[in-house]
Amino acid sequence: MAIEINEELKTILNEPSSIKMLASLDEKGNINLVAKGSLRLSEDETELIYYELIEASRTNKNLTGSLWFNRQVAVNVVSKNGISYQLHGSPIRAVIAGKEFEEAYKHVIARNSDNDLAVVYHIRIDSIKNESYPIRLAEEQKKHPLYVHLDKLAKKNK
Repeated sequence: MAIEINEELKTILNEPSSIKMLASLDEKGNINLVAKGSLRLSEDETELIYYELIEASRTNKNLTGSLWFNRQVAVNVVSKNGISYQLHGSPIRAVIAGKEFEEAYKHVIARNSDNDLAVVYHIRIDSIKNESYPIRLAEEQKKHPLYVHLDKLAKKNK
């Protein structure tokens, strides 16, 4: 079942100025966290598409392992005005040849003729959470109303 993606997140994912971070795990569980500008939402808005430009990168190795051994990845996207979402997902396909790869390669080369393309990854979105500070603060204050510095409690009682 596909996860529903709200319009705000769709815009942030497809906005070139958004910061997109991809976290993956190696075979020992070590985290690799990297900024990935080529991450975007698929045209049918059900998956993330990621263009890996470096064949021997740690991210490529980790995503291949995630594909083979069903390990999740995490993506954090932050808009230019600070709206932040965290997505958990699972790589479900790696495209290394064919029409989709050729189209992706043309896109990558158009952005920078020095680029190369190793793999086009499809990542199924398993969960989404708004991690923007105002949202998270409100959630935590509701959940834990007494988790506050004593000086703030004293000010409220004056």
